[in-house]
Amino acid sequence: QVTLQTFTILRDPFDRLVSYFHYYRRIYPKWKIAATEAQNKMLLAGDLEGWMRLLYEEGGGEVFDLPYQMAYIADDTYRAISLLKGSSPRILGLLTECHEASLLLLQERHPTIFSDINLRDGDVASINDEHDAHDVHTNQRKGRGEDIIQNVDMNALRRKAIAWFMDDFMVYDAAVRQFEHHL
Repeated sequence: QVTLQTFTILRDPFDRLVSYFHYYRRIYPKWKIAATEAQNKMLLAGDLEGWMRLLYEEGGGEVFDLPYQMAYIADDTYRAISLLKGSSPRILGLLTECHEASLLLLQERHPTIFSDINLRDGDVASINDEHDAHDVHTNQRKGRGEDIIQNVDMNALRRKAIAWFMDDFMVYDAAVRQFEHHL
């Protein structure tokens, strides 16, 4: 018998957008079609704040679910939150920022996913090594225009992003609270 093991891994929405911005700049023009022409101009100019503002004003990008990772759960904010919360949530929300704890929780809740691995016996390190061996995008400052971005007041931009993308922050906050409850 096959059962559906429903989980998702969420990331702080602001950190996710900053990381995406840097990654997108590094691989440009590979994903040029993922953004509007105006967003691409902000990207090439190294204007992180302008790019985020356009994401908000234009309702996202052309292809990906930017800026809303909650779209992977549900189209409606409150529906997404309800699926993540409660004593028996329909979707197990894991956190990128708590990678190892998320893997352990996933194995505990859905042991068949890791049927031949025991993460409590140190196999997390081997999974992390395999994960790091791939071209994984991170918040490390790589690629073009790093110096341009350094002049941005990231705290002020985070406050703006919270206002612009409130729905995604609400879903992320619900996932964090539920994750803490699982621990």
